[in-house]
Amino acid sequence: MLNIRQGELFSQPLSALDLFYQYLPPKPYCTEILGSLKIRPKAIAVKDPYIQPNPITRAYWMVFDLDTAVSRYWPDEAHVPTPNIEAINPANNHRHLFYMIDPAVYTLRQARRRPLELAADVDKGLTQVLGADPGYGKLISKNPLSPQWSVWLWHSKAWGLTELLDYIPDPVKAWKPSRKEIIGLGRNCTVFDLSRVFAYSEWRRLKFDDPDRLLDSVFDHSMNINNTFSIPMLEREVRCISRSISRWTSRYMTAQGLRAWGDLRRKRSIKVRHDKGQARVIEIRGFKAEHPAMSNRQVAKEIGVSEYTVRKALKEP
Repeated sequence: MLNIRQGELFSQPLSALDLFYQYLPPKPYCTEILGSLKIRPKAIAVKDPYIQPNPITRAYWMVFDLDTAVSRYWPDEAHVPTPNIEAINPANNHRHLFYMIDPAVYTLRQARRRPLELAADVDKGLTQVLGADPGYGKLISKNPLSPQWSVWLWHSKAWGLTELLDYIPDPVKAWKPSRKEIIGLGRNCTVFDLSRVFAYSEWRRLKFDDPDRLLDSVFDHSMNINNTFSIPMLEREVRCISRSISRWTSRYMTAQGLRAWGDLRRKRSIKVRHDKGQARVIEIRGFKAEHPAMSNRQVAKEIGVSEYTVRKALKEP
């Protein structure tokens, strides 16, 4: 029998567990003992005390691991965002906190990188604000549907990422972790960003042919990046990211498209340089008109350009 209680801070229907079950992957990782994972259909997996709360491709929940015993009114006392669900080990009061995110954050789509980056910032910030374990790998959590845990259901309102970001102090937001210290969704961002750049150059090296070789190369590159983290992602997670990058690259990057893109970049670069040159000419002529007694050398020193640039600007019609 589930040991479920409703938080006294809220009086919402007990629907958070229904949502938890609804958002589970069709075949999540699960286990009775940490360290030995198995994949089972959702209806069977929920019987185990540990389960994979999010699919590999998206995050419906942000989960944090607290290894300290705190009072059940800790959200109000500590001025931190209230989780939707707490799953508590009654033996030591260690707990997992579940924050439901709306909309869900896709971890593989190239077209929506900003939400993933924002989610990574929130994940990093709340880990510090909550005093959560930064070494928690995020893939497996306590299963709030299991009778092994004492479960508090605080509310069923989903959190927006910007709402959660408001709880994070500015110094915490500004902190930039080293590669080894990157945790949670920040690992997805880092692997994705570095691997997609590698994929573009590798696809050109392969002369826009052989997608299978591209996938193998991108996966090897992604795993090398993943192995620099103190808590690496599972190989399955890295393979999903590599597959997404490789498919997009082989589908949309062609020799013709790359030439067209290069031509467009060159045209834009020429226009930018021309506009900057014209603006500099106007600046030099205006300064010279205001200081007619100054020599070209003095004008160049004041504006921060070479004397040749000043002479050329003043001679141009």
